[in-house]
Amino acid sequence: MTLTDAMFSRAYIAPGNRARIDRFCERAERGESLVVGAIGGSITEGASATAPERRYIDRIAARLSERFPSAQFTIANAGIGASNSLFGAFRVRKDLFSREPDIIFIDYAVNDATNPDVVHPYESLIHACLSAPKGPPVILLFMLTDNGANRQDLQIPIGRHYDLPMLSVRDAVWPEIEQGALRWSDYSPDTVHPNDAGHDMIADMALRAMVSDGKTAKVAPLPERLNAASAQFDNGSIIDANVMKVLKNNGWKKGPHKAGYTGFQSDTPGSEFTAAVEGSYIAIGYKQYRGDFGIIEVIVDEGSPIILDGYFVQERIIAWAGGHTVIAVLTADAPRGGHTIRVRLTERRHEKSGGHQFDVGYFLVS
Repeated sequence: MTLTDAMFSRAYIAPGNRARIDRFCERAERGESLVVGAIGGSITEGASATAPERRYIDRIAARLSERFPSAQFTIANAGIGASNSLFGAFRVRKDLFSREPDIIFIDYAVNDATNPDVVHPYESLIHACLSAPKGPPVILLFMLTDNGANRQDLQIPIGRHYDLPMLSVRDAVWPEIEQGALRWSDYSPDTVHPNDAGHDMIADMALRAMVSDGKTAKVAPLPERLNAASAQFDNGSIIDANVMKVLKNNGWKKGPHKAGYTGFQSDTPGSEFTAAVEGSYIAIGYKQYRGDFGIIEVIVDEGSPIILDGYFVQERIIAWAGGHTVIAVLTADAPRGGHTIRVRLTERRHEKSGGHQFDVGYFLVS
């Protein structure tokens, strides 16, 4: 998995405006303490890396330490497996900005295959990162699956609009595999997650893109949004069972969900709870797993029932997992203000399911 010149040339989609990166490197030269941040899915979290220090973000920090020995680098890794940029846009302030990153890497090209809206939340996330207090450089990474798939086609235009550095691991690796110069197993032990050598290659790619081109650039002001609708996701809230305003509850119990969130769980058909929220956009995060999972009916205000199945049907993009937390949009344009959400566990279930378990993790509201 040596990063060749040809691989890097394909991977380096755009250098972007280098002013923020140059400023970061100048601070490192002065020996400052700097936080290397990342947000993304299971690749960023480190699945298939043999140890935390072998993850690409840790390898980037280690290589920065070699380049700038007088500086101190710490890591803020906000990767959560099976999560997409919609969830990322809602949680970035709590999970990443709270740790005051000085540089941010964003990795959602694979996981946005399961995103109900790739474009608008991805731009909201980028806009938020560029607006963070320290004005960090933002570098976009585009990973891949073992059939060469990702959603960089939708993400690259947003990166170009904000004049960001962009690196496609897909464009570096996939042509080598198609030509027989590499095997997929050289990069990954499963269908998507890099092995240690793959993480090292990603780190090499990032550090090579951070080398100064010798030109002086000025930090550019944020442009007008490419998609005005992306502002809808700014300053959204993740409302789990611990902070939810519950108006009525019959049969649902609080319990751990995932990634530190507390959900509502039930396995009794007829169980029902009603919550009140304030906003215009409302989505629900719930577990969808293989096993004895049931079906819920969700009604926002007096609207039509929305049916959500908790049984996981294996798809190509998530073939490595037994399930995950999925996000479904309940309403994207409700009148701004107060709304009620009624959740009822039905008698129905998938034909392959043996029970009615269900786990509602949270609502996303903005």
